[in-house]
Amino acid sequence: MSRKEMTEASAKRRKLSHDSADGIHHSRRAVPHHASESNGGSDNRAKGSVESTPPVRQVKFGHSSAVDQVRSILAEVTPRNGSRYRSAVECAEFIASAVREVPSEGPYTGEEATNHLQNMGSTAIPFPIPKPGKDSKLKFEYIAPSKVTLHSEIIQSLGIQAENALTIVAQMPMDLLQDKDYLNLRAFQKRAFFLACIAAGLRRTKFADDFDFQYSNQHGVKLLPVLQLTPRDMSQYKGAIFRVDVSLPSDSWPLSKTAPSMNCVRTIEGATPFYNSCLRYTASVMALDQLIDSASKQAPSFADSCRLGQYWLQKRGFSSSVADGGFGWEEWTIVCALLLRTGGPRGSPLFSSRYSALQLFKAILQTLSSRDMLDPWILRGTTSIEGSPVPVLYDAENGLNLLYKMTGASYQALQASARSSLAVLGSKSLSSFDDIFNDELGQHLLQYDEIYSIKGFTIALEDAAAQMAPYHRLVEILQRGLGDRVRSVDIRPRSNPLWPISAQPPNKKRAVTVSIVLDPKNADRLVDHGPAAEEQEAAEAFRQFWGDKAELRRFRDGSITESLVWDSSTPVTKQILCQLLKVHFSLDSEHVQQVTVDISGALPTSSSDATAHFTLVDQTFQKLSATLLGLAGLPLPIRSVSPASEHLRSSSLSVAVTEPVLGPVDVLIEFDSSGRWPDSLPAIQHTKIAFLVKLGDVLTAADTSLSTRIGLENVEHDVSGHHNTSFLDVTCGPTQKACHQLLLEYVSTTPAQTRDSLAVAVANYKRHFVAASRHSTALRVLMTQHPALSATIRLLKSWISSHLLTQHVPGECLEIIACSVFLQPSPRSAPAQATTAFLRCLALLAQWDWSTTPMIIDLSPGGDMTDAARTELSTRFQAWRKLDPMMNQVSWFIGSSVDETGTVWTSKTRMEKVIAARVQSLAAACLQVVYESTEQWTMDTATSLFVPPLQDYDFLITLRKQSLPRRHDVASDEKFRNLSVEMESSSGDSGSNPVQSFLDEINGVLGGTALFLYGDSRQGGKVIAGLWRPNTHGTKEWRVRLGWSSRPHTADDENGNETCALNKEGVLKEIEILGRDLVKDVKYLR
Repeated sequence: MSRKEMTEASAKRRKLSHDSADGIHHSRRAVPHHASESNGGSDNRAKGSVESTPPVRQVKFGHSSAVDQVRSILAEVTPRNGSRYRSAVECAEFIASAVREVPSEGPYTGEEATNHLQNMGSTAIPFPIPKPGKDSKLKFEYIAPSKVTLHSEIIQSLGIQAENALTIVAQMPMDLLQDKDYLNLRAFQKRAFFLACIAAGLRRTKFADDFDFQYSNQHGVKLLPVLQLTPRDMSQYKGAIFRVDVSLPSDSWPLSKTAPSMNCVRTIEGATPFYNSCLRYTASVMALDQLIDSASKQAPSFADSCRLGQYWLQKRGFSSSVADGGFGWEEWTIVCALLLRTGGPRGSPLFSSRYSALQLFKAILQTLSSRDMLDPWILRGTTSIEGSPVPVLYDAENGLNLLYKMTGASYQALQASARSSLAVLGSKSLSSFDDIFNDELGQHLLQYDEIYSIKGFTIALEDAAAQMAPYHRLVEILQRGLGDRVRSVDIRPRSNPLWPISAQPPNKKRAVTVSIVLDPKNADRLVDHGPAAEEQEAAEAFRQFWGDKAELRRFRDGSITESLVWDSSTPVTKQILCQLLKVHFSLDSEHVQQVTVDISGALPTSSSDATAHFTLVDQTFQKLSATLLGLAGLPLPIRSVSPASEHLRSSSLSVAVTEPVLGPVDVLIEFDSSGRWPDSLPAIQHTKIAFLVKLGDVLTAADTSLSTRIGLENVEHDVSGHHNTSFLDVTCGPTQKACHQLLLEYVSTTPAQTRDSLAVAVANYKRHFVAASRHSTALRVLMTQHPALSATIRLLKSWISSHLLTQHVPGECLEIIACSVFLQPSPRSAPAQATTAFLRCLALLAQWDWSTTPMIIDLSPGGDMTDAARTELSTRFQAWRKLDPMMNQVSWFIGSSVDETGTVWTSKTRMEKVIAARVQSLAAACLQVVYESTEQWTMDTATSLFVPPLQDYDFLITLRKQSLPRRHDVASDEKFRNLSVEMESSSGDSGSNPVQSFLDEINGVLGGTALFLYGDSRQGGKVIAGLWRPNTHGTKEWRVRLGWSSRPHTADDENGNETCALNKEGVLKEIEILGRDLVKDVKYLR
């Protein structure tokens, strides 16, 4: 099974199916538990643990959230060794027997060996570059291997189900090697001939026609080619593939000859640690197998911890291949086996053999996260190794640096993943194992803010011994050049393909992927200051590093320094990348392709216009607040003026700078308490109107530039006084604000007959007068901390609007969801780009199992939400699910530090379960598009996420273009400047919207028959989609008060009763009549 299939299988384990009310089947995966119970308790240590062993910091878990989940994961990933598995092992043993019987060849010179194998069966020798020259005196010979063994995680029972490769290792006899063969690729050239002889011999066997023979580079290392046999009938061997590897004897040469500080390739200046490690690796295969086998017997939980580690690495895109970071199952297993034997004080074991699988897993994570391998860590020896930009975990007994395939960047990425995973495991608020194992953390578009592909990158093709040198150099240069603009940089070469055994290894320049996590505080800095002019040596080094981009400048403070000035129209990081590649690698900007795209271009307004709008609205609000707080002559003093609008929390899709805002900006005014308020609610409402009249008079007297008018709410409730009935419109400059008066007294005793109306009024009161203000205040603070949050919210709202769901998904819920990816990003880091954050929001919506899991987000800047508050919200959620198991009242439960109920935005059918299911299925579908187009991620692909699937609906209502809301930018059209006075006089109607009024009307009349879907009414969408309610499907026994328009059905039911069906044509005709001039046509789909 491939890694992709493994990921899909992982998702299937936690999928829950929900039949939504729209008749569409929606599948969803369980989600990170944002709510969570406190992770009390601790890990159950195995009895008799060695206390003298250096303690590993224990992460506390409850039994159900750790041990049970570990068992569940292990049950899923542990291979089930059925008949096809046994067939694969038998086939591997058969291939091993055939390898033993390959006849001897040679000795030959290099040219003779090449010609002989070509003539014998068109078998090429996979010599590493440089190949042996014609004048080389090196002799190539093949005799039977001294050992042939099976080597793989499957054979050792340590792997997971996704792994399907079985490796046969043939060891070269000592007689074929000479004392100096460790120098200048001689051993690798002999190894390549040995492998080619095996390939030629296997091709002459009777089973050769059952396999495709190809070469590949083991772990992407060009010095270590292997032979791969792929069954033509994959189903016969459980999809297994077979590899033949060649190892060298462990005692071929003294360890001192191949130490990391030694030079073993005379054409390269300085030490050759990568070459030396490759040599020691192929000479240590058997010894490492014995080490792993010993650890398996020593520690009962060793195998399970290795499976957890491999699963953890796979989720993050790590493997033993150079292209995947150079740290995979093999390295994890060897590190664990070594630390069960050594690594502690005075050579004692760092890990106890009695650790459980979970304890071993966490212990390795802690080791990876806390130990700086750039300062070489030497195990089982006293060898001294100098520090280098390459991570070093040196097994002195085998003379091998286990991290030789890693760069400094990939090691830091691995270390960051380990740290974040440990933080999640110790978190009080997250469902730890869901976050660590169930998130698609290997998806780079969700992980990194910017990704670039460098095409044609020079990879030292002339010398395989220096394969990693350009990568190390690139890492060092980019880390220095990008500096504090980035939090991390990861560099991955593209994987090497297979090639036919009749051909030479591919000799092409390959692309390199550079992935960046930005620091939002510094990423967009346009000017960099270098050394002062008088610091001549430093200034010269600065100019050499930056090339022609460096320039000497005088600044306002009088200083004269070397400096860099960047263009604001292009990402600064891309400019830096292009400049450094030009200076140090002679690659122009055409070689740099940006993989990620800025989806914010899909928003109706640019980021600069949005920023200008929100700044203007905020400045107007601050000015109005100061005026209100300074008013005199009111019956009661004003205690506070609070924001309560999406415009004041920088999250509105509707942006207007040179025109009246489309819709009023809500502001809440809170007065001091008083005992003179009437006792009845209707009287209170009338008193409020008088208050607002007085407030308007005093306000306009204090500031003549303001105009005010009293407005009455257009509500359909009975005139009971339970609901707010009035507001004050204040027009100031280009914005209009609706000031609502907040009452502090409330009637606590009411007659029973008005209790339902009062319950609705209380919910509205809490939503509009309490929660809105607290929510807006919290988001205003978060906007200053996370620059990308505003654009993320607007992208999410635009996505919801494009899929015609705005009317049913509260904007405040979307704002909280967007905040969650910044405030609770673990096990990732907080995003710095709106595109990355938006894709994470989609992932959250796709994975959140809202039917069984609440979402609880701490919106406080300091993370002050207590465990008791979280527990209280979890308890409320459980109570809601028991009270309303069908989720007719509450589907999404979103609690936060400013909403202790969890339902203030979603209760009373404000978020129906059919809509929740629809959002989830759409998010999953969009994510699938993202995952499938990672390599071809373009703006066209990104904008396709915002195209609604109209074919999914039952009918479509097309609106006339003339009836859609439009913005009237008078300033931009001189021809109609005379209309400005008319527009100003009608400012009181700026919140009116004919489409929204039409929606309200058809929902009131036909809401029980159909579900009407529309986007943001202020953005002018021209289609309203509809779905028939489930209770209208099929035929029903005819009776009065069905609740929807019906027509007689031709056949009676089985009891002879008259039946009827929904009169769909009649309903659609009624819609067309109600729409009159607004509706262009109504299209019936099903």
